[in-house]
Amino acid sequence: DLLVAHSDGRMIAVDPNSGNVRWEQPTPFLAGVRVQPNETRWLALCKDRMDSTAMLVNLQHTCIGRKVVDTDVPIRSIAASNTTGEFATRNVDGELTLYSVEDGFIHSIVESELGASALSISPQNDLLLATRGSEIVTLQLADLREAERAGHHSATIWTVESSPGGETFLSGDTKGQLNIYQTSPLRLLNSFQGLGGDIRAAAFSDDGTTFAVANENHVLRLIDVEGETLQSWQHSSSSVNAIEYAEGSFFVADSAGVISRLHPDDRNLLRWNAHEGPVWSLVRIGPRLISGGQDGNLVVWTLSGDYLMTLGHVGQAVWSIAYDAERGRLFAATAGGNVHIWSHPVSTSQ
Repeated sequence: DLLVAHSDGRMIAVDPNSGNVRWEQPTPFLAGVRVQPNETRWLALCKDRMDSTAMLVNLQHTCIGRKVVDTDVPIRSIAASNTTGEFATRNVDGELTLYSVEDGFIHSIVESELGASALSISPQNDLLLATRGSEIVTLQLADLREAERAGHHSATIWTVESSPGGETFLSGDTKGQLNIYQTSPLRLLNSFQGLGGDIRAAAFSDDGTTFAVANENHVLRLIDVEGETLQSWQHSSSSVNAIEYAEGSFFVADSAGVISRLHPDDRNLLRWNAHEGPVWSLVRIGPRLISGGQDGNLVVWTLSGDYLMTLGHVGQAVWSIAYDAERGRLFAATAGGNVHIWSHPVSTSQ
């Protein structure tokens, strides 16, 4: 039994026997709540920036993200393992750090003056994919020991993205070169030149046969792994910061606070205002899209762009988010050097 109340932009659940707060959820636009017959969900009337909507809040999943890392150095990227449960961070000084949710800090490394400039984890073999300057480095996730290294770029690499199966990954640099590698053993499979300057973001489709890539000139391209451009879009005048794939469409987050959905068969982009300030990161969880922004919010959307709820406000810009699907853990890394974690933040079914 829980007593649920709304006050000062928060929905709070209190144990009526002990008086202890069981959980609290930031809901800045909440107008009221009403219990549902099954007593596990509440109907919440909320108002977003555009209009009044209603949402269902699951009492078992709703909570404030728990802070599991607290440092003084802004964290640029975070990646989570779906097998071991560990997660890795890269801060602005280039330090790579490995953590366990249960045990905390495990190991960290800094390699010369060339800090890591991108980060991803291969879901197939638990290799950490990092870039240092113009080089690709694969590291054993257990102890961050270097496995292999490759140097096929001539400029700094800011983008690295594993394919869904983990057999391959792509990397993009500041001169518009994009490479596709076999993950292990590390081997260059294909290289594409002249993509128009700094590669800002990229993402594979679920089957790993195509990927979307965005450059500094705000051009989005859908490319197959053989290098053929299947479709291209002129996005907007804002820099693209993240791309995510879900159910046949690519979702693009930019510095104007906008998320766009593009489909290979449709040249029209569906756009919606998502955050006050840049949207830095996107993660798909089942039929939902989670965005993290400069405003410190993590927001849950349908794949049609409908606002569902503000999952949490961490008080600092959210620069990177990652999801461990095996354990249902959502990680958010901030400009303040913190990592917050949510367990089963949203339902993975329709």
